[in-house]
Amino acid sequence: MKNLDPDDINRLPAVAIEDAGLLPSLPAVYFVIANERILYIGKALNLQQRWKNYHRWGEIFALGVAARLHWLEFNDALLIQLLEQCFINYFDPPMNNTPVVEHKNNPLKPITQEQAVSILGTPVATFYRYCKDLKIKNKQIISESDLTRLQDMRRLYQEGYNRDAVLSLLGVKSIGLSDL
Repeated sequence: MKNLDPDDINRLPAVAIEDAGLLPSLPAVYFVIANERILYIGKALNLQQRWKNYHRWGEIFALGVAARLHWLEFNDALLIQLLEQCFINYFDPPMNNTPVVEHKNNPLKPITQEQAVSILGTPVATFYRYCKDLKIKNKQIISESDLTRLQDMRRLYQEGYNRDAVLSLLGVKSIGLSDL
C-alpha cells in the first residue's frame, strides 16, 4: 500500500481560505493546508455551512500565510467520522487536538457579506463597487481589516471627496479601463 502524503491531498478539489464562500454544499472530510503542511483536518455534513461559522478562522488568518481548503467528498456520515480520525492520526496536524483560540479582537476575523452591508448601511451594489475599488476579491467573507477600509471609504464619500481622492487617501491605485 502506498503511503499518503500532503501531495496526495493537494490533488483534491480546493479553494483559497479567503474564498471559502465558494465551497460546495456537500459532506466531506476537509484539510487546511499552508506552506505545503496540513494544519487542520475536519469533517462536515455540509462543507459550505460548516465554513460559514468556522471556529478556527481567527487562528488560520493570524498565521498570516496563504492557506487552502481541500476536501474529499463522502456521502456516508459514519465513514466521514472514521476517515477524519484516521487522517488526523496519520498526518498529525498541529491544529487538531488543541484548544480553539478566541480571537475576538483579531483584525482579520472574517464577517459575512450580509453583516458588512448592514454595518456599512449601503445598498449591496454600493458594497460591490467599494469592494471592486479596494480590490477585495472575496465579497462573501470580509476580514475586519477590509471592513475598516470599506467604512473609511464610505465616510470619505459622505464627507464629499471624489473617487480619485478617496482612492488616493486609502492608498489604492486608481482603476483604469484596462482593469475592468
